[in-house]
Amino acid sequence: MPVTDQSPASSSASTKGPPAAGPPPNWASLHPVSGNIPAQFPRGRARRVVALVAALASVVLVAAACAPDNSAASSTARPRTSASLQIVSPTPNQVTGPAIDLKLALTGATVVSPSEVSGVNPTEGHIHVSVDGKLVSMTYGLSQHLGGLATGSHTVQAEFVASDHRAFANRVVAAVVFQVQ
Repeated sequence: MPVTDQSPASSSASTKGPPAAGPPPNWASLHPVSGNIPAQFPRGRARRVVALVAALASVVLVAAACAPDNSAASSTARPRTSASLQIVSPTPNQVTGPAIDLKLALTGATVVSPSEVSGVNPTEGHIHVSVDGKLVSMTYGLSQHLGGLATGSHTVQAEFVASDHRAFANRVVAAVVFQVQ
């Protein structure tokens, strides 16, 4: 299909042959309502290809800007730990009363109090305890009393975190769902 110039200035000119050489079109001369576009600008499929390339370039730039810095030289890199955490009690689907004693088992690391901390160490930290997604305790031991639980299903989650209260690069988390009657 031949491309013709739809601008008012070319209505009496022949549409055969290549467009006349000359300066690039003046953007201000485009009609804001009729949308007449000089022939030098991409049309149809070419315009869609240009738009697609521009959109893809934007996505690549945004992804690159938002990508985490995984370099070893990064000052914000979190340490990894070999620790593992298990909830010993309550057990999955256990039926309890409105108060429970959470019991944990931690291997490969030690729970330390804030006074014993001398920086971030992958073998030292403490436990953050959440019930139903809400932080309820930052404990410096492997047991915690949890009271005032309403009747129904609850999820208790424990996470071993570094002394600065932030998670390790490999999160150490255990969770159990139990029932209160």
